[in-house]
Amino acid sequence: MALDGFCGNGLLFWVAFSLPGVDGGWDTKPRFHITPEEGGINDPNGLFYYKGVYHVFHQWHLPPQNPINWFHQTSRDLAHWERQGFIGIPCPSGGAVMDEMGIPTLFVCPNRTAVHYARPKNLSDPYLKEWIIESSNPVEGVYIPDFVPGYWDVSGYRGYDGVYRLVSGSCHKSGGSGAYCGDNNTPGNPQIMVLESPDMKSWKYVGQVWTGKNTSFGPRIECPQMMDRGLVSPKSGLVGVLSSYPGTFQNALHVGYPKGNGSSIEYISPTEGYILDFGVLYAGQTMYDPEHERRLYWGWIVGTRSCGRLCDGNDWKGALSLPRQISIRDDGSLIQDVAPEINALRVTPAYHSGPLHLEPGEATEVDIPQGLTVEMEVLIDGDLSGGSILVRTSEDMVEYTRISYTHDFGLMVCSVSANEPTDRLPYQPSCASAPPKLRKPKPNNAKSNANNSDFKSSEQSGRRNFIRIYVDVSVLEVHVNREISLTYRMYPTAQNASGVYVVNSRHDCGLSIRNLTVWGMASAYQP
Repeated sequence: MALDGFCGNGLLFWVAFSLPGVDGGWDTKPRFHITPEEGGINDPNGLFYYKGVYHVFHQWHLPPQNPINWFHQTSRDLAHWERQGFIGIPCPSGGAVMDEMGIPTLFVCPNRTAVHYARPKNLSDPYLKEWIIESSNPVEGVYIPDFVPGYWDVSGYRGYDGVYRLVSGSCHKSGGSGAYCGDNNTPGNPQIMVLESPDMKSWKYVGQVWTGKNTSFGPRIECPQMMDRGLVSPKSGLVGVLSSYPGTFQNALHVGYPKGNGSSIEYISPTEGYILDFGVLYAGQTMYDPEHERRLYWGWIVGTRSCGRLCDGNDWKGALSLPRQISIRDDGSLIQDVAPEINALRVTPAYHSGPLHLEPGEATEVDIPQGLTVEMEVLIDGDLSGGSILVRTSEDMVEYTRISYTHDFGLMVCSVSANEPTDRLPYQPSCASAPPKLRKPKPNNAKSNANNSDFKSSEQSGRRNFIRIYVDVSVLEVHVNREISLTYRMYPTAQNASGVYVVNSRHDCGLSIRNLTVWGMASAYQP
């Protein structure tokens, strides 16, 4: 089997799809990710756990005539979801906070001078299907500096100390009262401000906990969130600040120690923060899960990027990522992985499970009945150079998505398609990449605790690498060593893509895979 143009270093994962026509168009809709029945998904806006139910709110719109609203989806196990419908919040921004009694409040509809609360109408209903927006403005009259033009995206949280915090992304106004954090606000700079309250009734401005340059991050910060519960241990003294950078279209988590009265933070994370995903994931938000004392994260998977003619006539757009557990060790370093509840969607028994050894130049086929919705776990010892896994490969191998990972060059995903996307010519690769590891926290300020996690880096465990891959029609998620993640969209056109192969492209050494397991994946929604 020839892999023209793609011999070289790295463990390569190629993913190519054959998508049959549906109602005159191509079926590109994911099955086990959160999606709308129709219309478009945007940012996750409010996430919480209440009476045994996980609640996810997200922006929803039906272009071009319908304005944005909030859509509500629920799950009891994080794997199977039910669409509850939209709840009548006609604005794009907000977040959720749980009080000391475990009752949720939504922070909604921020503008220059106001933020509003939305509260559930019937607390006896665990699905909380009805919400009421309160007309009062809890931040009315609260001092904020003149250089902050107003409230932008907002969220809230209650920390280990019991204090409520309202977190607002905004910009640093650099002249002229007309600018409000828009794209024309240059040369204003992005910033995150924090207000505090003992009871969510009276608020006071505390300070700016993060500032940056618009040349690096864009004119404002979007979808900010501040957190400690479930992310860090109480003894660490650390807090996390989640940001979305419109300048780079990335989510980043900043980690540090609050100073003084919490008006600033001494960050130990890299300047750019820990990038949570190096692909097409944006506007993420987290929640505290009290049942498992963990922090869960979802992001918005942008769609229909580079979809071209394959998405003409589609009545839906966008998806949310699989839920991820994220945490920070006491030394300030990041751990993230897909929540284990997703395993409930595996179609068992596995299509394939066991070790593989390939001689130089050898290829072996993995017999699977379908490759449209697949999870793969790959565990490999030693050097990855030259190995590849081909999934849903067309017979002529003209269309594919290639995923490679090496210790030296990191993770890369490239697609080649006959589709005519908006940003490249047919058959021209479109690629995304991630480094082999995240940058380490600043050592001079870190407080290390070697027993904080059972995870060890690849260098510490004999260069063993664990790679998890989720293929969901047009969505691809790749997660490496519980640290690096990359989400990607794929839109090939071939109708004969069905082969799955493990290939050793090198001719000077063998390739050993300690374990390769492949499952089919069921839908997150009932038919």
